[in-house]
Amino acid sequence: MNCYKYITLSLFCVLFLFSSFRNEKERYGETIITQRGDEITFSKPKEREVVVGKSKIKRSVTTESPVPILLNGKKIHQFKDDPDNDRLREISAFKEAANDYRMFQKMIDSAIVREKAHLQTGYYKYELTNMVVDERGYIAYYETKGILRHNPATNPFTKPVTFPVNPTSAYIINGIIAKQINRMRYTPLIINGSPTAYLSSFQYGFEKK
Repeated sequence: MNCYKYITLSLFCVLFLFSSFRNEKERYGETIITQRGDEITFSKPKEREVVVGKSKIKRSVTTESPVPILLNGKKIHQFKDDPDNDRLREISAFKEAANDYRMFQKMIDSAIVREKAHLQTGYYKYELTNMVVDERGYIAYYETKGILRHNPATNPFTKPVTFPVNPTSAYIINGIIAKQINRMRYTPLIINGSPTAYLSSFQYGFEKK
């Protein structure tokens, strides 16, 4: 009887571990290595089936694109999933975040001041999405479309209209900003006494008159 219980318990443990491992594998998507050597693991895209028109043909549409969820095997904190650890709720933490944001904008502004003179009149924007800030406060990963010129009259509820930027100017400005991104250091996020990597975003914009 004891032998039977032991075998049953062992089999249950194996099945549980296999199930847990399978669920973890299903949860994660692509893993990449950055130029700095950091390992970034993304979530899998979330999809759902929709019926197209009268044809009743079912198609899968992406409802949520992949986002970074692991940095070097450790969980990347996402504020939207954990409102209790939202640093912007605390006055001191909010000031730190605001100061970091302004400092980053000033760094970029000073670095490209000469190049602005070669741009056409208009509104320009440089945006970082899926930005991963590591435990030390450095930007470990980000995605960007580079410097873009926008139409300010665009309806805010529709896709923004962009215009091409002179290729030479865009190449130089994007290169300069990339260097500032490598230099920028945010105030580290501390959760339960430990520095923690987190997911964020950044936007820099200006008007050339």
